[in-house]
Amino acid sequence: MAAYIMDKIKINEHILDDDRYLYIFSVEEVNRLASEGMPFRDAYKMVGLDIEAGKFTHDKKV
Repeated sequence: MAAYIMDKIKINEHILDDDRYLYIFSVEEVNRLASEGMPFRDAYKMVGLDIEAGKFTHDKKV
């Protein structure tokens, strides 16, 4: 049965283009800002405020 099911699985390579998954990348954005020298707490707050204001954008690079 597992072999049968495995043949039927299709990978959606563009699933992250869906806006439902936009905030998955918020952690990456916080990490990017912190690695550029911004204190983590400030980066976390800034990204959170951008999300609340509807201004959050991201680069899909991880």
